[in-house]
Amino acid sequence: MQNTTGRAFWRDEPAAPAAATSFLPAIASESSQLLTLEAQLIEALTEEDRLCAELDTAEEALPDWAKPGLPFLDSREHAVFQLMGDTIEMPLCELKEFNRRHERLVPIGGEDWRRRQTEGCERIAIWVNEMRRKQAEQERMGYTACEKALAVHCRRVHEIEKAILSTPAQSAADVAAKLRVMFQVAHGYDRLGLDHRFENDSLPLGEKFAFSALVDAERLAGTAAHARASAFGSSWRPAPVAGGSVPTRRYIADLSWASFI
Repeated sequence: MQNTTGRAFWRDEPAAPAAATSFLPAIASESSQLLTLEAQLIEALTEEDRLCAELDTAEEALPDWAKPGLPFLDSREHAVFQLMGDTIEMPLCELKEFNRRHERLVPIGGEDWRRRQTEGCERIAIWVNEMRRKQAEQERMGYTACEKALAVHCRRVHEIEKAILSTPAQSAADVAAKLRVMFQVAHGYDRLGLDHRFENDSLPLGEKFAFSALVDAERLAGTAAHARASAFGSSWRPAPVAGGSVPTRRYIADLSWASFI
């Protein structure tokens, strides 16, 4: 299953290495609420990735007929669906609308109308029973519990993101933290990809300014570069900038966004 939700619901983002949070306190010279929230967000996203993997495993274990989604109804097994085609897979609201339109084609109260109404009720009952059967199997196999746990955790992630948005920045390191989260929302924490897009002139103009501000904020934070270089060793190196002495940052490693804090 591809995790697309989330932001509607599920996510499709790489796991953040647990060690990435170990050097976060070194970035700021004093306690920072925003950096603390950013560290909490890293941990929360790492846990979210683990829960997504559990959900994927639980879904793979389900039989095909019990996979998440709408009931799959075969008209060869249910004669009342034959006038709708060979196979039917539609939301309950659309099925009800089909029944209403089908009933309106004949005079109300007649024998044909009553027959169509009875068939419509049977179609609804079959759909509901199939959905309940799917849900019961999902519950039995542990899929439902994984789904609920992920939903609860996604709300926690959203709460942290809202807290970051509403917390005023008190330093350059704080501004950098907010900008990193901004790029997380737009690009899924792909800092390496952002560096390449910035250098290749493929970022939208507004994001170029924001990315330039992020680089500046991290430079002004001072200890950020030292903490990062110490954490990554030879995997990090500055790239020269034409016509200037202030380097931009290039990260030569296949790491998630959390590693670039």
